[in-house]
Amino acid sequence: MWLTKAHTSQEAPTSTSGSSSLYDFWKKKITKKDFIIYFIYFFIDVVLVYLSSVMAFLFF
Repeated sequence: MWLTKAHTSQEAPTSTSGSSSLYDFWKKKITKKDFIIYFIYFFIDVVLVYLSSVMAFLFF
């Protein structure tokens, strides 16, 4: 869900099979802007998991 990315004109078309699509994802060059966006999404995801676990321990 948080790995979705807007399609740009520089991207190569990805294949539809499941085994090679993951390989195409890792083979693709990730720009600095994409890395910053992925890092921000990952940080937000980690913070939300941490806060939800703290709330679960406090109220249950």
